[in-house]
Amino acid sequence: LASGQVDLIAGDATAGLIKGLDLVQLEDNRRYFPPYDAAAVARAETLLRYPQVRGAIDRLSGRVSPADMRAMNYAADVEHRDVTAIVRDFLARLP
Repeated sequence: LASGQVDLIAGDATAGLIKGLDLVQLEDNRRYFPPYDAAAVARAETLLRYPQVRGAIDRLSGRVSPADMRAMNYAADVEHRDVTAIVRDFLARLP
């Protein structure tokens, strides 16, 4: 898209380049593409060894919107900000 070689692609709704390249998201009104919802997955032994991981996952559950993810991806992919700083900023804004 950026080089003009194609006019349309299927992509990820949380891609930071949507804003970076001033792209327009088309509505999938026929539901051709299945929903893509991220989910945290951890080994049981990891949760036993590091019980604070469950709390961190629970704190984020249902609280990262596609717009939040897109903004964080933009900060990383386009602005080249440090990923750790991006996540810290996001977590600091959570109530």
